[in-house]
This record gives sequence, C-alpha cells and structure tokens, in this order.
Amino acid sequence: MTHCAEPAAFRYADVVTSAEGAIGNLQRYGQAGYVARLGWNLPSDFGPQLIPVARGIGGGNRPWYRKFTIGAHYGHSSKYVAYNRFIQGGEADETRLRTWSGIELVSDVSETRCGWFVGIGNYMVTYQKVRRGREFDAPGLQADNPALRFANITLSRAIH
Repeated sequence: MTHCAEPAAFRYADVVTSAEGAIGNLQRYGQAGYVARLGWNLPSDFGPQLIPVARGIGGGNRPWYRKFTIGAHYGHSSKYVAYNRFIQGGEADETRLRTWSGIELVSDVSETRCGWFVGIGNYMVTYQKVRRGREFDAPGLQADNPALRFANITLSRAIH
C-alpha cells in the first residue's frame, strides 16, 4: 500500500507551458502552448493533455475538503507547419498533387480548449470544448468547418 504525503497547501491556480517540434521526412513543425487552471484543491500533476483525467486526489482518513476538487481550465497552442507529407505528398510529387487536387497546406494551425472539472477521491468528471484550426485548404472546403469544433465529457478513475 502506498501512502501519499499530505500537500502543504492547496493549489488554487497554475499555468503549464508546453513546446514541441519535429524535423523529419513526414513532418517538420514547431508548436508552443499553455494550459491555465483556476479552482479549489487542484491536483498537482495536471499536464497539457487533450482530456484532463483523474490523478487521485486522495482518500483514506483525509478530511472531505482534501478529497474534493473543482475548477476550470483554458488552453491554447499554436503550431507552425513547414512540411506535412500526409497533405503535400512526397517532395517529388508535391507539384503534381497540388495541381491535381487543389489541396494547399495551412502553415499556421492553432487549437483552443476550455472547460471545467469536478473530482472527488479517485474520480473526475471533465467537460471540454475544443476548437481547432484547419491544416489544409481545398476546393469546396468551408472556411469555418464545424468538424473542427467539438466537445467531450469524460469520467475517469485513477488506479493506484
């Protein structure tokens, strides 16, 4: 049985930043972003994943207010894409693919997400809305594609 140390103080707000990139034969890009949270008794190991999941707030003989968390989160990331073989085709085929299909790579892609979460013990319910930017332009594609806006609800349980 593992015992988690009691945190010295509650966390009410935090900001987690992230950065990544790739230089390869399939994609070349750089991305940076952040997630900000505001709430009561925020878990200390929250990361910038797409769906925040339960990490275990605690149980056992802890008082009720140490087992409960509630809050909201907002995040944004921007990505600059220099090359994407899945959209552009091989470097030798790039001109032919673009002429044939009319598909054009969108270099500046962004994503915004916001939502709320409620947790007690090892369980957490999360609601999140996501809005993504387009990765390519094509003939007949809507400027504001509804498929790039979606929401999710997650019930998760931490297993120790």
